Amino acid sequence: MSKRQRQHGSAKASRGTPPQAAAQLYNEGVRLAGGGRLDEAAEAYRRALELAPEFVEAHCNLGLIEAGRQRLAEAERHLRQALRIRPDDPLVLNNLGQILTRRNNTDQAERVLRQALRRAPGQPMLLTNLGNCLRLQEHLSEAEAAYREALSAAPELEEACANLGGVLEQQGRANEAIALLEGGLARHPGSLQILTNLGNAQLAAGDVAAAIATQRQVIALAPRHAAGHWNLALALLLDGQLAEGWKEYEWRWAEHGQHLRVVDDEARRWDGSPLAGRTLLLWTEQGFGDAIQFIRFAAALQGGRVILQCQPALGRLLATAPGIAEVHALAGPTPAFDLHLPLLSLPHLLGITLDNLPARVPYLAPPAEHPGFDFPADRLNVGVVWSGGDKFARWRDKAIDMARFKRLFEVPGCAFHSLQVGPREKDLKVHRLGGRVQALGGGLKDFADTAAAIQGLDLVISVDTAVCHLAGALGRPVWTLLPHSADFRWLRQRQDSPWYPGMRLFRQPVPGDWDSVLEAVRAALAARVTAGD
Repeated sequence: MSKRQRQHGSAKASRGTPPQAAAQLYNEGVRLAGGGRLDEAAEAYRRALELAPEFVEAHCNLGLIEAGRQRLAEAERHLRQALRIRPDDPLVLNNLGQILTRRNNTDQAERVLRQALRRAPGQPMLLTNLGNCLRLQEHLSEAEAAYREALSAAPELEEACANLGGVLEQQGRANEAIALLEGGLARHPGSLQILTNLGNAQLAAGDVAAAIATQRQVIALAPRHAAGHWNLALALLLDGQLAEGWKEYEWRWAEHGQHLRVVDDEARRWDGSPLAGRTLLLWTEQGFGDAIQFIRFAAALQGGRVILQCQPALGRLLATAPGIAEVHALAGPTPAFDLHLPLLSLPHLLGITLDNLPARVPYLAPPAEHPGFDFPADRLNVGVVWSGGDKFARWRDKAIDMARFKRLFEVPGCAFHSLQVGPREKDLKVHRLGGRVQALGGGLKDFADTAAAIQGLDLVISVDTAVCHLAGALGRPVWTLLPHSADFRWLRQRQDSPWYPGMRLFRQPVPGDWDSVLEAVRAALAARVTAGD
């Protein structure tokens, strides 16, 4: 909940008159909550509600306490009770809207917050909370408008300033974000919200040194600030400072822990000590590409038995990784183990730097029994992927509209094969490209199938998605098309990758400029056809 979200006042302010005993319990709850004694305050509110079940303020305040404890379903229940009793109260609507936003029920949250704004037009915190909801829905221009209206009414509103900066950065307007956030710092010196988003904007603008300095400032002000440590990790890793970066990357559990965690057993979390014959369970925690990239480190684990639990779509493929004894699906029961570790914690425990990064390829292969694919022998066979999945933040930064991408298919001497799966497969049909591009997506049931297809291709051209990692891990030539603000794994300004020796990187010169990237790729592809390699 917003730190500005207030509790209701004393019982005398409520509509209707609760019994005197309930009012006294409520007022005692307000006093206890003001002193930070939230467990006792919650109990006082519950007792008040036993005496007066329609006591709106008690429902609201108890809901806020439950929200602070991350018991969001219980918080929502109390706020819906309050709303049933008082359907048009803007503050009740605001609190419920925030809870729904936190529960990712953003469509309903938006309706509730807009209802509140109809009752209290122009109210700055309502506008800020609506902006937060719209931002989660990726309605970035609408979120920007809501934050700007909030700041117009209340220029001192710290949260609206910080989040407007974040939305500008998300829209590729990092320099605008920096100017806004620096102005906000003048009004709110030491604001953790503003500093955190300023560091993100500096990183997006390519000023990595400034981003690192800003996130260090956040941590100096608040040493346990999870977002500051997480953002520092991303900046350090992008800068090639891997040793400190991997250490800071462990803060992802504080920043994103509930989303990532598969095995929750700190007592048996591996600390890097000798395995001594024990079974170590590695488990994938993030996307497909992350798993493909980081599974290479399993080969370095000696002295024990290493098993893996991963997404089912990766199972057959990652079973070919050196060092992995068996593979289990995340969707199934957790296998027996002595120790466990999330996969992306391996480089920290292994002390991985740019100097010792294991980059020998291939380290994955299609299953030996896979029949493979037949491709034309008289042309350069090129696999293409133009969009990542839409379930991840900022997926649009890693997607190219087919109206632009299709210019690659004009290069003569090539046979193009689509490795795209999911909703964007239909782009080929929409743009009537069936005669120029062979669509393989329908036959690719998992990444083992995709690996078999890539094994028979001469080249893969892909946006930053799992397929480029797969091609790199297979040791196949791959050209990866990167947005201006690329992921940390691709480092800064390089046209090659220390992770994958056969990879070439094509980067946007400025945010959103895919045209320059595609022209460079088309020229390179034509040159390769001419060279006959």
